[in-house]
Amino acid sequence: GDTAIRLAFPFAERRLMLLQEMVMKGIEEIVRAPGVAISDLQTKLNINAAQIETILRNSNTVLKENGYPNIIRRGKKLWVELGLDDFETLKQHIRTDNKYILNPQLRLALISVIIFTREKTSLNSLADELMVSKNTIANDIKGIRRLLTRDDVSLEYSRAKGYYFNGGETSIRIILIQKLYTMINYGQSEKLLETFTPISSQDISDSKNKIKILEQNLNTQFSAFQITLMGLLMPLILLRIQEMNTISSNEYRDILQIISKDDYQRIRIAMKKTHVFEAVPETEKAFLIIQILSANVIKSSDSREAQLSDIVDLVIDRFERRAVVYFEEREKLKRMLYQHIGPA
Repeated sequence: GDTAIRLAFPFAERRLMLLQEMVMKGIEEIVRAPGVAISDLQTKLNINAAQIETILRNSNTVLKENGYPNIIRRGKKLWVELGLDDFETLKQHIRTDNKYILNPQLRLALISVIIFTREKTSLNSLADELMVSKNTIANDIKGIRRLLTRDDVSLEYSRAKGYYFNGGETSIRIILIQKLYTMINYGQSEKLLETFTPISSQDISDSKNKIKILEQNLNTQFSAFQITLMGLLMPLILLRIQEMNTISSNEYRDILQIISKDDYQRIRIAMKKTHVFEAVPETEKAFLIIQILSANVIKSSDSREAQLSDIVDLVIDRFERRAVVYFEEREKLKRMLYQHIGPA
């Protein structure tokens, strides 16, 4: 699956537009002062040595994707074959489009989510929207296919439907959750969803509020990360349901075999009492319930036993094979299960 990579900036949690502004400022400095020393550029941008390398890499990405040659580095000095008129054209183009400069891995995740939420996508539409070449998108599509972690999911294309994920609905949703993990770890998940999908900031806010209402009613605690994840996931799932992409009866039965009856009824009662996700079909409630259960944070002592270790490993293996939830941090989950089961 995707490995979550954070930007090497102290402002990694801020808007990616800030990175774009830094890149454009860096290119402008090189255009206006050919042969500028890397150390001087670093000082002007007020960044460190690692950050200047990131800026230069992203600068070359912007230049290449807009048909300009890369920055030339000779020793510790920089040049770019770009005139002021060309730079102003480039700057205006980027400002007008108001798009984001995306790390390739983040772009793969975003494209996957766009495909998940759109009725039809194509190389042209994705290239235009993400401000990259068709060749870049074609390579990204290959990358998405290569990174698919579910055997029963494939990324297909037809003239009528464009790109679409084909396979079991729960497995497709696991792919979605994996991509959301990547986007969250870049700190730009909400802004990207608002910009590139039908999901609005109000949808996300409402979803988070519903999760918090359930949290209080269930007298439990969710991690901040899981509240963010579910705040993004729930509106996407509701959109999926509206488009008639729903959990099958077989998948529903598989989920019920995993959830204890007590847990299922407890959360169902809380949903009914708080009117949270009450309107969705029963099959979809089961999927939402297991996501809610996976978000629970248990606080307890950290006791371990060898026999219990084998049991916990077996439980996780079986759970993952069922493909109902995605565990980004398996070892952390194992520790939490120890904490939950150990005292008993």
